[in-house]
Amino acid sequence: MHRKFIRELYLGGLKPGDSCKFETKEYEKYQREFTLLFREIQELLPEEHRKKLEHLCDAHTAMQDEVVIDAFVNGFKIGMNLAAESFYSEKN
Repeated sequence: MHRKFIRELYLGGLKPGDSCKFETKEYEKYQREFTLLFREIQELLPEEHRKKLEHLCDAHTAMQDEVVIDAFVNGFKIGMNLAAESFYSEKN
C-alpha cells in the first residue's frame, strides 16, 4: 500500500481546506450581499456597539469553521468505510 498520501496528511503538508475554492458566482453574490448588509447595519449602530457586530460575525465564522471540520471528518469516515467494504467484503 502506498503511504505517501497518508504521511503527507499526517505531517501537515496536505491541507484539505487549501483545495476549497469559493470562486462561484453564487458565492460571490452572497459575499457581496453580506458585505453590504454588514456595512449598512454597522452604520446604523452607535460607535460603542460596532465592535459587538464584529464579534458576532467572528463568532459565527468560528461556528461555521467547526461545522466544516465536522463535515470533513464525517465524510472522511464514510469514505473509509466505503473503501473498507469494497476491499474487504464477505466474498474475499
